Amino acid sequence: MENEARALLGQFRSRAARRPDDPRFAELVGELLSDGDAARWYERRETAGFQPSVRRFRHPAVGELRLRYVKLAAVDEPGHHFLAYLPDDRDSEEALRRLQAGE
Repeated sequence: MENEARALLGQFRSRAARRPDDPRFAELVGELLSDGDAARWYERRETAGFQPSVRRFRHPAVGELRLRYVKLAAVDEPGHHFLAYLPDDRDSEEALRRLQAGE
């Protein structure tokens, strides 16, 4: 889980570097630095590009979900992206259907 958190933080650093005058990024960095682990990782100055991956979640009603995290680019809107979680296996797909049905 630490590797995933560090990768996400590296992606955030990469995006923040492209918008140095954006006050929202500065605000978020302030919030991140209040967490000891995040502050330590942030000081390493690691950056990362987006990497599709499978992430695991534990939901109290349906148990473990394996979801593939992907980024889609909006062709007509450069710089805009849509991030989505898609089920990575049949069990996760069925669990999401149960959640959607309110079971």
